[in-house]
Amino acid sequence: MAIHQYYLSPCNRQYSEKKQESGKDNPNGYSGYVCQGNTILTGRWHKGDENGKTQYEYAELELVDENGNKVIEPDLKIIVGEPVWQEHIKESSGKAFKSTDNQVIVGRRHYGDENGDTEYATATVTLKRGSNNPTVTLVDCYWSTPIKESDGKWFKADAGCVMVGRKHTGDENGDTMYMSGRLEIDCDEVNKEFFAYRVNNVEKEFKNLPQDGFLETFEHLMYFSNIAVEHIQGYTQYQHGTETYYIFTHNTAGDYGYIMITTETDCTNETIIRMPKGCNHPAGIQCVGKFLFVPCEQDEKCTILVYDLLNLKPMGKEKYIEEKPVKEMKYKHRAGCVGITDYVRNGKHYYLMVLGANEMYHVYRAEIKEDELKNDFASIDFEELNSFKLNSVEIEELQDDGSTKKETRKIDCQGIGLVTDAANGAVYMVAPITWKNYCDWLYLFKLDISTAKGDAVSATPILGRHMTSHGGLAGLDGIHFRWGAGIYVKANNRLMVLTTAQGTWPPHDADLKTNFWCANK
Repeated sequence: MAIHQYYLSPCNRQYSEKKQESGKDNPNGYSGYVCQGNTILTGRWHKGDENGKTQYEYAELELVDENGNKVIEPDLKIIVGEPVWQEHIKESSGKAFKSTDNQVIVGRRHYGDENGDTEYATATVTLKRGSNNPTVTLVDCYWSTPIKESDGKWFKADAGCVMVGRKHTGDENGDTMYMSGRLEIDCDEVNKEFFAYRVNNVEKEFKNLPQDGFLETFEHLMYFSNIAVEHIQGYTQYQHGTETYYIFTHNTAGDYGYIMITTETDCTNETIIRMPKGCNHPAGIQCVGKFLFVPCEQDEKCTILVYDLLNLKPMGKEKYIEEKPVKEMKYKHRAGCVGITDYVRNGKHYYLMVLGANEMYHVYRAEIKEDELKNDFASIDFEELNSFKLNSVEIEELQDDGSTKKETRKIDCQGIGLVTDAANGAVYMVAPITWKNYCDWLYLFKLDISTAKGDAVSATPILGRHMTSHGGLAGLDGIHFRWGAGIYVKANNRLMVLTTAQGTWPPHDADLKTNFWCANK
């Protein structure tokens, strides 16, 4: 990894004056704010309906190191370019605005009520250091959890982050999300795209997840008519710049399974990968950096395919592409789900992969040699460490009333996820399960890699939690961990738990209902 990394971080945050959102108090018929004097937007506040007041937070930028410490360089000049107004959008429709080309948001204006037009101004941030102009790149972008702004709730970008996107649905009482990101100097994209984001204090984060899921609908996703036996198998996400990749796997009764990838909730322009012949049952998935790991169930065997999400073929006239994986691994056991992360032990850097099926979990490890990794991911060699069985696990379960109760469970998941703790490097496994009566529970295990036991991995149960999904069909075919369950670690080190309904419905719209759970600050 890079020894030192530098960023442009907001400083001297200040507030604009409050203005009526509808613009009725403005002769020009709009409300808005444009940053002045080399500043950028970092937050927004609104209360009430379109006649309520809106206020913005803005800030200057300063150079900091990877630990957030200010770096003094007298010859360095930070320049926020001229604002460029982007095409107007109707935000009440749920259409998101995301800045492009490493630009940041420096202004916003809105006309009328919730159905009026909204425009955003963006600008390019550049550096000048004598004759050398270091590159500024927007990295580590992520969406906030939804808020109801009409209640007077502030959104403020996290420390070190700038505002680069916004998404609102419906009237003033609808949900709003903001996209934040960091401005990195001379970034090393190879390093960033090969490794997993960490979670700060995994056990605390797990406990802080909300019990209620947030509904998100994907429209016009590929429809599969044989819904009696074909369904969504896996769901995860990946973030590159301001683009969020929403990734689903779908099994079929034929010779081929499919991977469906979209960067918008309107999936009209989705990318569909038809998997190799015989891989008709792709299962629970997870990414490490830009690499998507897809297990394919094949009776008592499995194939693990790894895809580079930043080097996919463009969609042509066909309904799908046939993408060659960058790596293919075959094992003589089943795999209904995969978890993948990286960690460090005794000064060495490793990938850790867990393949699960029928309460059995097989553990594989690959040492990461960075020079080889940059040249060819296919050279990464996974060795099997051991396997462990979770067919009779005693675990504390957190009840809805706040009490805990010890239960003995069989942990057989459709999807799992591995998470590395940022504080101590420990690795955890998140395991979502649907029990009888369509009841969804989430379990956390700590994976113990003990030198006293060689390199064998065992799983220590930490906690189980009851989670509640919302929306979709009633019964088992609705939104449950039985279907496309998975996890994703956001760039702000927040854990996100994901799941889907059984499949797309109805046929003529092909909508897929999903839920996600993510803790607030």
